[in-house]
Amino acid sequence: RQSGVLAVGSDVRATNLRITHCGEFHYAALGGGSHRLWHCTIVGEPYLFQRDNPALLFSGSVELNGTTRRGEVVAQVANTVVWGVLPNEVGLLQNNAGGFFDAQFSHNLLKTPPASVVTFGATNLLGSPPRFTDPRRFDYTPAVGSPLLGQGTNLGVPTDLNGKPRGPQPSIGAYE
Repeated sequence: RQSGVLAVGSDVRATNLRITHCGEFHYAALGGGSHRLWHCTIVGEPYLFQRDNPALLFSGSVELNGTTRRGEVVAQVANTVVWGVLPNEVGLLQNNAGGFFDAQFSHNLLKTPPASVVTFGATNLLGSPPRFTDPRRFDYTPAVGSPLLGQGTNLGVPTDLNGKPRGPQPSIGAYE
């Protein structure tokens, strides 16, 4: 099984990142660490793989070679799409024995149950299909009428993954 990004106790800064078509997790932060995901498109489409785990996971612990590693989790996710076929594509596991766990989500489109607004806050779009141009051909740009268009917040990221300029009211995800 494969993961797009598997970070164990790591510090990761990702901007304009696309992770799609992974066999397991798309982005898994295990055993703590500091993670900043800005303008990312993380999509678990069903075309190539069947998955049981969420596309995005933050966990305060991980077991490696019979030893449990625990660490503080600090995550900032902004202007990011997390979508897929599972009912909940975002996993938050504060299993670090009472350690620090701070995951902040702002201006994202997330595949989570509507009740998750308490966890994720009112600036996030929950459960709304992103309406990509043609995901079967790996085109994850927002289609005309997509809820991603102009719904981000200005993070000072001047261009998208294709080099297209971002305006003062950018789109959610890696593409304008």
